Amino acid sequence: MIGNRRFIDFLVEGIIFILAVSSIAQSIISSLYLPISYGLVLIFSSVFYVLFHIYTYNRLTLFIGTPLTIYLLILYADKNLPIDWWHRVVDCANWLVNYALGNEPIINATYIYPSAWIITGIVSLIFFVVMLKLKLPILSIMLASSIIGIEWYLGHTHIVPYIWIYAISFICLISTRYRKELIREYSMPQSGIWQLSILPLALSIVLISIIIVPSDTSHLRWEYLENKIDHMENRWTSRRRSKGPRTSFRLTQTGFQTSSDRLGGPVKIDDDTLLKVKSPYPVYLRGSILNKYTGTGWTDSTNTLRYRISDPLNKRNKNRALDLDEEFWKDLSELEDRDIISRFTIDIEPVGIETSAIFAPLRTVSVKPHTRKNFSPYINDKGELFAIENISKSQGYSIDVIYLNS
Repeated sequence: MIGNRRFIDFLVEGIIFILAVSSIAQSIISSLYLPISYGLVLIFSSVFYVLFHIYTYNRLTLFIGTPLTIYLLILYADKNLPIDWWHRVVDCANWLVNYALGNEPIINATYIYPSAWIITGIVSLIFFVVMLKLKLPILSIMLASSIIGIEWYLGHTHIVPYIWIYAISFICLISTRYRKELIREYSMPQSGIWQLSILPLALSIVLISIIIVPSDTSHLRWEYLENKIDHMENRWTSRRRSKGPRTSFRLTQTGFQTSSDRLGGPVKIDDDTLLKVKSPYPVYLRGSILNKYTGTGWTDSTNTLRYRISDPLNKRNKNRALDLDEEFWKDLSELEDRDIISRFTIDIEPVGIETSAIFAPLRTVSVKPHTRKNFSPYINDKGELFAIENISKSQGYSIDVIYLNS
């Protein structure tokens, strides 16, 4: 009888854990645009749940079984894998970190599945310790909510299906805390039976919520949260990175007019070189975008958020700002193979202008400083590309551009 009770507890606990871990891990993987199915992540989460339970069964399995397993895995790898397998593991970890930070704009197909294992493993370990060992369901809910909130803030509203999956485990975790309060005064069923009885209720609540909530969630964003996070990011960035005030580009810097607020006026002839541009095709470069005509000039009347252009977590916002969010642009490699588009690189070096603006055509895929630590390229909702601080003279950069063939 005791064995059956333990098995039910283990089984139901595993269902809730796997739903929580797989949904959060898949939301991260999806936000990074790694092509991994939820079914695989579900399997990964199940494997980690069983392994962690085996290794934490008692002190003997933890302190002897864990290092012994690691040792046996190393022996197996040395005998059956290529001699440089360890370097490949390090390279994979380095790529994942750099890709998540936006320093690697291209997905390396070799590292997709190992990265999914790593992400799922880290999430599994954190939630296993917090949820199952420390018995802190509220802390695990706070962790999951923070991850989902950050992803949502960054514009990844396509993670909604995984939020619904997590909501099932969320309801079960809340009920666990409620059971602890009831057990002080009443005789309650064992934990596994209690949570098993809550599962149908959780499923019903989630299904009703799915019916009520609109399918298009692209506009369901918490403006207050976005403004607060952006404000904190601005303060942190200004303290950590800024070396001077940002200077937006205006035509007064080129001699075409005498006022940044009024059009017209005398033109001052100046033959000085402002930019050195190397491009295989003629291109139009944009510096600043203004949207409101006052009768005498153009001004900017919009409040926009900024995003690191190389960060994969901001890919959705970047594509929308650069007019690349339509279904037509989904597979650039296929369009290039069919000779519908061309992709080329432009090299730009400011030599006679001091501004934070990054000059680029409309459909810009990426911006890379010639010297990596010179500055970090950002984009706002209007499509302006810029750095936090002014780009000094001779701090060049390369731009990868999409050109629609005529």
